[in-house]
Amino acid sequence: MRTELLSFRRQLTIAIAALVARRQVAALALLAGLAVSGVAAAEDKARATHPNGETALVVEFDVKPGSEADFEDALRRLAVCAQRDPGAIVFNAHKVRGQPGRYTLYEIWRSPEALMAHWRRPYVKNLLKTADIALAKPAAEGGIMRRFISELAPAARTPPVPGDPADDPDCR
Repeated sequence: MRTELLSFRRQLTIAIAALVARRQVAALALLAGLAVSGVAAAEDKARATHPNGETALVVEFDVKPGSEADFEDALRRLAVCAQRDPGAIVFNAHKVRGQPGRYTLYEIWRSPEALMAHWRRPYVKNLLKTADIALAKPAAEGGIMRRFISELAPAARTPPVPGDPADDPDCR
């Protein structure tokens, strides 16, 4: 896990340097937000949240008015692709009733490594691009809230879904 965290930091540093050289400010701001939340999350997720090795989390998004439709499209695509991931046990996307612009993900992954692999998938990166525009405030300032949780009584698990979601053009 420590090696992956160092690799993440190295890749992030290279990406930021390239963006600075090209003066791509919007992308740089997104990466800066991911650096703050991603490094903290990488440290939080270094261990399973349940004795059976699984990692569960809830992710909340606050979307600004007028951006809901685009965000929902990206979130639906993310959910469809994540549900095809062999490391996913549960991946549900929800719109919070009575709270406009509030969305929640409920996720259970077979292992911390499966979750980290999910975060590297193209469809996650696509959602983050949409979120950069749609969030009510930047990810680093709480526009995306990630909380790791533990199930008290896990349900029976199904076997992993075969294949790779990246084989589907909709998940690239």
